[in-house]
Amino acid sequence: MDRSSCAGLLHTLWLYLLFMCGVPAVAGDTICVYCSNGGVDIYPVPYFQRLQLTGGRVLIYVRNGQQFSYEMSEVDSVSTQVPVLPRLLSFGFETQCNTHLFSDVEARIEGDSVVGATIGAVGRWLTPTFALSDPQAIVHYNGRDLVSRSSRHSFSRTADYAVGIPAQRILYPSNPETPAMQYAFQNYVRHYAVRVRWLTDEAQQVPRVDINIENGRMPRDRTTYLRAFISIDGAGVFPSMQDTVRIRGRGNSSWTQTQKKPYRLRFATRHRLLGMPPGKNWVLLANFRTGSLLANAIGMKASQLMGAAAANHIVPVELYMNGEYRGSYMLTGKLGFSENGIDIEDDTMAALLELDSNYDGTYKFYSSSYDLPVNIMSPNFDEEQLSPLTFDLIRDEFNAFTDAVRKDEPLEQHLDIRAAASYMALNEFINNYELMHPKSTYVYNEHLGAEMPWIFGPTWDLDYTFGYDTNQTYFKVGTTDDYFYKHRVNAYLFWRRLRANPSIDRATYRIWTEFLQEDGLQELQDFCDEYYNYARPSLEHNMTIWPDSTDYATSIADAKLWLQQRAEHIYSHLNTYPLDEEDPGEETDIETTVPTIEPLTVDVYSLQGYRVKTSASPTRWHEGLPPGIYLVNGRKILLRAS
Repeated sequence: MDRSSCAGLLHTLWLYLLFMCGVPAVAGDTICVYCSNGGVDIYPVPYFQRLQLTGGRVLIYVRNGQQFSYEMSEVDSVSTQVPVLPRLLSFGFETQCNTHLFSDVEARIEGDSVVGATIGAVGRWLTPTFALSDPQAIVHYNGRDLVSRSSRHSFSRTADYAVGIPAQRILYPSNPETPAMQYAFQNYVRHYAVRVRWLTDEAQQVPRVDINIENGRMPRDRTTYLRAFISIDGAGVFPSMQDTVRIRGRGNSSWTQTQKKPYRLRFATRHRLLGMPPGKNWVLLANFRTGSLLANAIGMKASQLMGAAAANHIVPVELYMNGEYRGSYMLTGKLGFSENGIDIEDDTMAALLELDSNYDGTYKFYSSSYDLPVNIMSPNFDEEQLSPLTFDLIRDEFNAFTDAVRKDEPLEQHLDIRAAASYMALNEFINNYELMHPKSTYVYNEHLGAEMPWIFGPTWDLDYTFGYDTNQTYFKVGTTDDYFYKHRVNAYLFWRRLRANPSIDRATYRIWTEFLQEDGLQELQDFCDEYYNYARPSLEHNMTIWPDSTDYATSIADAKLWLQQRAEHIYSHLNTYPLDEEDPGEETDIETTVPTIEPLTVDVYSLQGYRVKTSASPTRWHEGLPPGIYLVNGRKILLRAS
């Protein structure tokens, strides 16, 4: 007899002895069948009736006479020892995975059933970070398995997390209230109720900013700073603070065309205002146009979700100056190189440019191709500390980029392709036609002279978006606009040529596909409701002193529909590309074949963290799945169309 036959005989003898001597034939104990594939089937006391070994099979009978059968070769052991359920060891939310959070949040795990966290932020989609007691355990929620620091979902209500080990099952009645009761297996899991206490639900008003200027003066221009004292009340949601500050006016048309003025704040030291990243320079946006109190907030959130560079954070505030109410404003970081703006490690050799038809910078030039008006915002050549950069170097490097666009040359050495595609996809999505003039269009380079690419961003000044450019209303028209061909103004030829670049076109398709597949659109639509519900008292208060009679509740409903229709229109008109093709300038570790994987079984995940197959065959895991990129045993693998 060979070795395998001998082993099979011993296994059969062991099960027979177990049946005759060690396993009860009547109810009284929970029976666990430990299978050779690593799975465990659990038969609880109320349902188990008897076990029988016959004809090379292990048979389990339950109270209604239903029978469950196993080949003896499939069974490692039968025991009354129930496996220990895995537990959550830690749970929280990191700012690295949740850019709208201003500090890491550690949740409280109460016993083995409740997880609680308190968060002050606007926007309820979060990516959790968690650790489990067993490396084989998974967290299941709402029809999918979650991956720590990757999966994302809404925490607007209590989430029922199920923690267990794949292939461990327990028997339950599937229809206990019917005469013909049947039993079926469910995952053997420990349930946690994950609850987030949102401080915005308890707030009566948004944060209040009081600025008392020396001698009761008001800013009269955009150059003269006035000394003042500032007090910020976080209204129970954000941190409060007090300090001295300097204030002046800012903006172009927003300063000259309305009585509701925007302002710039400058502190002597860095501050984390309302918990945002620290900085010395801050901006109070006025949003003076009728109906505009939502546009910048929604546009900036879209910027974050679509991966645009240096996307700003925004918090709505009530502004009082010298004791007088001035309206509903938005507090955000100032454009520039800083942690609360464009956050880079070293800005010694960095340059920030503004493309703007106002052409009002101290140091400025027109590009050699397309005649784009360029203001040099940073470095400031007038400051005492001399920059190692020169005007000529900045101009020549930018001209090299625009010349390459005009000549249809490869752009990878001049431009961050992914960032440019994200920037253009975002502005096309929200119909921001300021780029075409151009106005308030920004591009920066982190280290000129070191073959570093130009990066478009941050997105700024979003008053003329979401259809406002057409009829001075928001979220009413423009969902089917052909963005790059609608307006033939100063910069349209540049943007049209840049968007037609094959590398940009390919990257744009990837960005939109990821945005939609990862539920970015749904998160943006949910944010519309969440922001409005929090800011509503301030919006209504603003109407008492400024002529804005917008029905913002209706506007939010319009916004969600507008975003849906706009996204569907754009995506349906994109050129499509295989996602295995690496975007130029973008590193990838995606494998483009379907390899044979060594383990006996594999779990298959989508890039969004959904587990799409459990304990699948390592050679047939891809069967029945649509083309795309999957995580298989920790490896990214491309499944091509057959």
